[in-house]
Amino acid sequence: MASQLKSKLNAEVWGIEYVDGAAKEAAKKLDKVFSGGVEDVLDKIPNGYFDTIIFADVLEHLTDPESILKDIKTKLKSGGEIVASIPNVRHWSVLLDLVQGHWNYTDAGLLDRTHFKFFTRNSIARMFKEMGTEKLEMNAVSLVPTDLNHIAVWEQFKSSVRGINGLDTSSLSDEGVHYQYLVKAQMKSELVSIVVPNFNQKKYLEEFVNSIYEHTNSFELIIVDNNSNRETIEYLNKLELKPEVKVIYNKTNNGFPIAVNQGIAISTGNYVLIANNDIVVTKNWLSGLLSVINKDDKIGLVGPITNKVSGIQIDKDANYSSIEEMHQYAEKISNKNKNEIFEFPRLAFLCTLIKREVIDKIGGLDERFSPGNYEDDDFCLRNQLAGYKAVVAKGVFIHHYGSVSFKANGENAYAKRLETNEKIFIDKWGGNLEAIWLKGEKIKERKIECPINKDIFNQSIARTFINIDDEEYDLAISNINLALENYDLSKRVGYEKITKEDLLNIAGTIALSKNDLEVAKEYFEEELKNNPSSSQACYGLGEVFIRAELYEDSKTMLEWAVANDGQNKNASLRLEQVNKKLNLPNNHNTVLEQVKKEIIQNA
Repeated sequence: MASQLKSKLNAEVWGIEYVDGAAKEAAKKLDKVFSGGVEDVLDKIPNGYFDTIIFADVLEHLTDPESILKDIKTKLKSGGEIVASIPNVRHWSVLLDLVQGHWNYTDAGLLDRTHFKFFTRNSIARMFKEMGTEKLEMNAVSLVPTDLNHIAVWEQFKSSVRGINGLDTSSLSDEGVHYQYLVKAQMKSELVSIVVPNFNQKKYLEEFVNSIYEHTNSFELIIVDNNSNRETIEYLNKLELKPEVKVIYNKTNNGFPIAVNQGIAISTGNYVLIANNDIVVTKNWLSGLLSVINKDDKIGLVGPITNKVSGIQIDKDANYSSIEEMHQYAEKISNKNKNEIFEFPRLAFLCTLIKREVIDKIGGLDERFSPGNYEDDDFCLRNQLAGYKAVVAKGVFIHHYGSVSFKANGENAYAKRLETNEKIFIDKWGGNLEAIWLKGEKIKERKIECPINKDIFNQSIARTFINIDDEEYDLAISNINLALENYDLSKRVGYEKITKEDLLNIAGTIALSKNDLEVAKEYFEEELKNNPSSSQACYGLGEVFIRAELYEDSKTMLEWAVANDGQNKNASLRLEQVNKKLNLPNNHNTVLEQVKKEIIQNA
């Protein structure tokens, strides 16, 4: 079969053959042949290399086919497929023998004496579903009974079991004649979106990009440029002509967290890899990270080891004097530590692979840490709070030059930024990294989401509501201002019923919560300009004047609030309180009285 594939499809075909003699014969016809069991040669097969892997009557001969499938899918390109032929133990010939107490192994067939595992249609479908199949096709090869006695017994058997309450035999007639299943399982796309913030540093960026192209099979590269110099922009202009490259050009230096979020917002991969622009990746780096992250549903983040980093990802034994020697060292590490992991809650985001489902749950980087530092610690903590683990892939080594963009302004500025952002982290969570992760101190309760959306209005308004819930009013004001700026540019999907007046009222209310009366007054006045009959805007201004102890002004606005909406109970209650301050009857409302007079006069 393999030689036919090669000759008819002109395909590159590799093979695995358990029998040494047969392997030598196959090697004469195929491109490459491994001698031994599948379990024995997996480590010799490159990751992310094949379009299709075929198991022709093989899985039933393996002691743990489920594990083999999960491991071997890492050898496929993104969206690759597995084809398999698998015998059906639910076949009528096996069932009829079994009810008579017979389970007789044979030299070939359904009960081949070399079979370790037995399958039905349901167990096959479940096995492939659990390994992450995007699309599963199953066709049957049928072998019906032809002997009259077998036909009669089979029909009687089906009739008998149909009468047993509690048994689902609805598929027995069809599946009972299926001798073998031919399976084609297309794996879920493992496209990785590599997001790289960049500011100048063309030399390092170019070396990084070249290493990506040399050592990575399937990827989407998103570079977010923070207003770099002309030399770098010219390089990016040429680079984005490549189909897998997207470039975002910022007119200002937005820093690391904002740039990363911009990249994530336009990414399409099932995974996002956040990378610095000053790293050099190595052979099988990405397939190695993917292999680790897919070993456990609860692994949300995985990072490599490297020569220069803070924390546990540092490889203190890394010693080389050139990039060529570095690649040799990386291959040595890959062979030595393949599939070894170390679990730790904190990863440095110089090169970190993230499952899309994690981003769907917790969003992106928290931009309060702009221009950078501690945003990765914050993300790792939120990853943990969402129920996911962070691990280090000890078999993946990359080179890191070391924060060249951050340190471009000098070591002192870099150290000061670290100190500032540590204080921001402590203010947010109630403790520093040591207190939270090493001493297990309790953290502040707060939302873990940092929403990301290509639509800035949607992103900003979602963040505003989270900020309000967490009583972070400075951030709420900042985000609602962004929402207001982008209101007319947005389709506001999911927020169609929110009007600009609503936003202005929310903004004014937030400013009141901060006791920033001048700012609150401006928002409510703007709301009133947009809608002169707004009861809520009048009520908001009434609140502002109460806090400023301008009770006459407050009374006027509260009277208008009640006049514009008689159901505004908050305004009515506040008006009673102000009237009391002014020694007036509780229900005193000159505006309402004037409105009533005008109605009577016009009647």
